[in-house]
Amino acid sequence: MLNRLVGLETEYAIRFHPDHPHLDNLAHYQLYQALIQILSQRVTTVSASDLKEGVFLGPGGAIWFERVRFAGGSGLIEGSTPECRGPREAILYQRAQDLVLSEAARDANVPGVFALIKNDCDSQGHIYGAQENYEVPLATGWRMRLWRWGLYALFPTMLLAWLGHLLLFFGLLVYLLVAGILFLLLLPFLKDKWRKPVQAALLGEELSGRVAYSSPVPEWVEATALGYIRIAAGPLALGLYFLARLTCFHEIRRHLTPFLITRPIFAGVGFIDKTGAFQLSDKSWGMNCLLGYNGIVMDRPIYSIGHFFKTLMFRAWSSPREFARLLSPRQRLQICM
Repeated sequence: MLNRLVGLETEYAIRFHPDHPHLDNLAHYQLYQALIQILSQRVTTVSASDLKEGVFLGPGGAIWFERVRFAGGSGLIEGSTPECRGPREAILYQRAQDLVLSEAARDANVPGVFALIKNDCDSQGHIYGAQENYEVPLATGWRMRLWRWGLYALFPTMLLAWLGHLLLFFGLLVYLLVAGILFLLLLPFLKDKWRKPVQAALLGEELSGRVAYSSPVPEWVEATALGYIRIAAGPLALGLYFLARLTCFHEIRRHLTPFLITRPIFAGVGFIDKTGAFQLSDKSWGMNCLLGYNGIVMDRPIYSIGHFFKTLMFRAWSSPREFARLLSPRQRLQICM
């Protein structure tokens, strides 16, 4: 039963208090960079080539910067354990990860007090936190055959999503060109105090030179682009959802769901809500579905298929091997409670 690969993912909230009241808060992305700088001095790290910025650790596991959005540089720090043989080994790596990250944050070269918070929700009601990952059989019999043929049938929607991304890329290049020309035309008429704000509104924080958030466009452009991506990927997301609902981990979900729903009664850490009442689970109140993408369309599921979607949406076009792995009878079951 326990002879399977197990892994844990934890998202740490970021807390920073400047040394002096007149100092501005650093962007979360800058704090992440300071954390990695200290971390790389203490353990071997290798840059990770993935959809988000991160590093692999020599002792095992990885550290990522989980962006809320590129513009503004806000986000969370995510740590993932290596693939472990059982829960005891996973907990061992998890505790080591907590210790290494907390010490690196404490010793980071930043003008203030930098700490990481390990919880599942913040004071504003945003839910994040931990995910459990288990290697289990995805399906058997006709469900497995339906899963494989369904993936092939989704290929036209994958092409549509990829084409949408390509058009978005060229659209952003055209926007930056037009915005740059517009700013140059307005420049002679702008007073000195208005130049930086107008430049930031048109070209974003990074290109305006305010701070290196690693975002070349302003927030309103990124928000528009995210809406466009959701529309372009809509057919793929919808098709994959119904396919996964019929096939993925069907028997496991049916037997495991009652246990997961009642688990917070005897194992939940709990939290104090805004009214001062104690809640058994600090995450379950935000759950709104059993199966979903975990935030892509404002869904908060117990079982996430977001990793399948990311493979079809982003990784499969550059590596057919990633698509082939989805055909394997054993896949990752991700639990988001």
